[in-house]
Amino acid sequence: MTMRLLAAIVACAVSAAACGGDAPDVIETTDAPFVPVIETHKPAVGDDVIVFTLLDRDRRPGFADDVQFRARFFEPTEGGVRFRADAEAVERVEVAGGDYFIARGAPLDRPGDWALAVTAAFADGTAQTSPRLSFSVFAQPNGPAAGEPAPREATPSTADAGIDRLTADDRPLASLYERSAGQLIGGEPFAILFATPARCAGRPTCARALEQLKRLAGGIAAIHVEPFPPHRGADLQPKFDAAVAAWQIESEPIFFFVDAGGVVRARIQAVATDAELAEAAAAVR
Repeated sequence: MTMRLLAAIVACAVSAAACGGDAPDVIETTDAPFVPVIETHKPAVGDDVIVFTLLDRDRRPGFADDVQFRARFFEPTEGGVRFRADAEAVERVEVAGGDYFIARGAPLDRPGDWALAVTAAFADGTAQTSPRLSFSVFAQPNGPAAGEPAPREATPSTADAGIDRLTADDRPLASLYERSAGQLIGGEPFAILFATPARCAGRPTCARALEQLKRLAGGIAAIHVEPFPPHRGADLQPKFDAAVAAWQIESEPIFFFVDAGGVVRARIQAVATDAELAEAAAAVR
């Protein structure tokens, strides 16, 4: 997180906001007190959702409930970037007292150095627009993409160890650890969450995601894996390592929804709404 915050502050110092449309880009200076920070790890071609936060120097600014937000995406060109499209919607989600923003309808259709600018529109008719934040869009995603087969690697379960060695959750839901993903693939649809609540970069997103998975578990098979737990012992740690490698986990939290044929149908990172997760679960049942 420190490096990303530092990158955002540097972007604030050297970037400027741009006006989009059919006219050539116009670069403007900005006095907006915030800059965006991309929370989605390794955005990839085809991702239509980007999660971001807003940073005011070394803290997150507070906004009234009636503030409206817009996210503008700028695509790479030979000379830099140009305006491509506004997000279709920006949804604000509170996580443990902090705001996360979900930009839906992101037009990320090719790899390269894109940029994002965020506007906050206030009830009094004024608005503030952030500097543009450059971010990389990758050709391949973090973990299997929608439409790809799910890895058949076993995930640690109670067949391998007691629940207390599988999770640090002090209120574990037993059903999340009773079966391995390898047992379910090709047999029934399921949701799998990779999240380590006790160590998730000091942020509450992983703990929130785990509680969301517990609520989903009543309607779909569900599995929780802590990808980066404290060392579990020579017998168990290799099983965690193998699962993390098979699913290509580099960040957390991240959900995958797998259909009965063993194909990944949704991959959801960082922060999601309950409705978004319920829709993904319904689509694979």
